Amino acid sequence: MQNNNKSIISIIIFLILANSFCLYAKENDDYYFYDPNINYGSDLIFNPFSLFINGSYDMIRVNRSNKSIMDQSYKLGMKNVNDNLFHPFYHIDHFGYEKFFKQEFFDYTFDITSASYFPNIGLHILGNGMEYAKLAEWYDHHNVPYPHLLSFITTTSYQYMNEAMENCSYQGTNIDPIADMLFFNPVGILLFSLDPIKEFFSEKLPIYSWPLQPMLNSSNSYIENTGQQYASRYQITNNEDLSLFFNWGLSAVFGISYKLTPEKNLSIGAGGFMNNLIKEEYKNNQFVSGNIDYAIGIYYDKNNSLLASALVTGPKEYNLRINLYPNIINIKGIKPGIFVGIGEMDNFTAGINIAPIPIGVVTTVK
Repeated sequence: MQNNNKSIISIIIFLILANSFCLYAKENDDYYFYDPNINYGSDLIFNPFSLFINGSYDMIRVNRSNKSIMDQSYKLGMKNVNDNLFHPFYHIDHFGYEKFFKQEFFDYTFDITSASYFPNIGLHILGNGMEYAKLAEWYDHHNVPYPHLLSFITTTSYQYMNEAMENCSYQGTNIDPIADMLFFNPVGILLFSLDPIKEFFSEKLPIYSWPLQPMLNSSNSYIENTGQQYASRYQITNNEDLSLFFNWGLSAVFGISYKLTPEKNLSIGAGGFMNNLIKEEYKNNQFVSGNIDYAIGIYYDKNNSLLASALVTGPKEYNLRINLYPNIINIKGIKPGIFVGIGEMDNFTAGINIAPIPIGVVTTVK
């Protein structure tokens, strides 16, 4: 009982600390990440609903066995995530403290297939932290009361759903939500509540939100093309037209970015894509790693709002996914977003959405 109380107290301290920053964060028009004047591309489809869908169902894009939103183990997933979050010390002890810290925080072997600290830093501290700040600015611009508090609730909710989806029906020790929800997410929110941090990651080393476009197949309730992706550029030479480029999420590609015009950029990179989740066990406890395939990505953006992307993966499973974002095509004022997936993962899948509706429609031909 004493350990349970310590677990609950630790959770409350983390959440109160993060929440206090939400309540007292400065609310003004000095936006770092959200630009209300951009009416095209990935920024046009940015809103709380699309963010929640992309964040909650991020992992479903690698779960080809069951993409139906009506047939997920929501109840069992949330039950087990709750048990691990409210009894973290018990479950960490059961998993092993040394193994827990090596896997979730740092391991000198740098094995990307099992090292969770890579996505913990890139997705939960930097990615989710930036999304929290950007969404607070979105709420503020739309005159929603308590924008930082609502952003905290929204981002924490989709992260929680993501953990439940990843957990699936498994019951037992699962250390991933413990590290993500009780440490890395709160740290990200705390950091991106500070103006110097927001200034650094919006000007000196900017992070951009380049999400996918969720599509729903009404015939089988499958959801396709969901996910959170982030991008960053860094100029390392005197040539202002060339920059190093990095795009990360479930796919991670590194390359170069070339400025076509003062507003438009073309980026290309190579790296890896997690094409499947691997549920592994250690001392009868579950943890998740990824099956990594090679990937090549091409990206076209305007004012850092993504207009088009193409991702080729293989050779384990050859696949091509193309996203054309709203306003790159304009047919008599209609500005659709289009998704096409071709290959061993997607068969032939095509979908369309109309901004700002957070989800489009899709069909698959096998």
